[in-house]
Amino acid sequence: MRNTLLKQTAFLIVVTLVYLTFELGFNGRLLDVVGGTATIDDVHHIEVYGRTLSGIAAALFVLQWLMGKRTKSGKGSPGLGTIAIACLVTIVVVYFAIKTFVDVLVTTRDAEFRRIAANTILLQRSLVEGRLQLEGLTGNDTVFAKPQGKAFLALFPVLAVSVDRLDEKTRAVKATLVREAVRREIGGAKGYYDSYRDAMKQVHDNWSKYAAIIPDSDPGLKAEQQRAWNDYLSRLSRRGWQPGTVPGYARGRVSASVRRDLPALPANWHPSDMLSFYGAAAVKYRQAAARKVHSVDVGGETIPPGLSYEAFVARPGVQKELRKSLGLPASATVLPSYASNEAFGQLFDAFSDEQARAVEQVRRVARRL
Repeated sequence: MRNTLLKQTAFLIVVTLVYLTFELGFNGRLLDVVGGTATIDDVHHIEVYGRTLSGIAAALFVLQWLMGKRTKSGKGSPGLGTIAIACLVTIVVVYFAIKTFVDVLVTTRDAEFRRIAANTILLQRSLVEGRLQLEGLTGNDTVFAKPQGKAFLALFPVLAVSVDRLDEKTRAVKATLVREAVRREIGGAKGYYDSYRDAMKQVHDNWSKYAAIIPDSDPGLKAEQQRAWNDYLSRLSRRGWQPGTVPGYARGRVSASVRRDLPALPANWHPSDMLSFYGAAAVKYRQAAARKVHSVDVGGETIPPGLSYEAFVARPGVQKELRKSLGLPASATVLPSYASNEAFGQLFDAFSDEQARAVEQVRRVARRL
């Protein structure tokens, strides 16, 4: 019995030491995440890690209890398999119990709590990135990389909540911080230009359809060209001819007959010139499509036919849709192109200001609720 207890105690000590090794690593990583600029993925991973460690800690307690019970019984009961299953079940139960508790805690918080949390996290990240400074912590760029700095950041949300009139004291700097956060989130001017380019491509595609701008690769155009050429071959075959075998005396008559259907063919067109035939068929197809163009409705506005691309973009309905897709204020004007980075920067500034204003407005509404 004594030897068994000694072995059991030694085993539990070893297992506990191994667990504490992972626990210490988790605590260090948790300090980095809570006291730094962690991403959503970082937070998710540390949550999973923490819940798993909590389950293992509970399983160690169950393991000690069952092994003590097994030793006292002296009959090898409960069995090792039963003990292992009990430990695994404990880990799973504790893991999901903690997850459920946290989920319920988060979903039951009111709008004011969420607003305060968002504000404090914004201020915390701004401290780490050097965009916000606190008296007494200035002049040392590495303070938040040290353990004491990370510990301060971890406690910062709790400390900030206790400050009287925090919103009033941080209103001016918060607007700037929100604006900069918006700019970083979209990837700066380059990231916003990608969004602008995609939006303008969509507008150009819509204008191409509106103006019946049909590319050479259009399936309908290709089908029409092939159909016209097959009809031409069919008419020649009635006389036993092919495009390359039309007699010299009949070439003028054949050419004139084909030009009545395809006026774009040159006067000296040769009956075997398939390339020119296809080109004339394309002209006819595009002209027919252009005649079918009518006014279109965009953004609540009826746009008349016949506008150039630049005029189409300048229409109020199109501008309304562009402002909506690009997150711009009602006063902004989107141009088809920009001659310089400075010119496009004004559009990006308008976007940043509008998004910062929208974020602040949502927070004010949440506060009233």
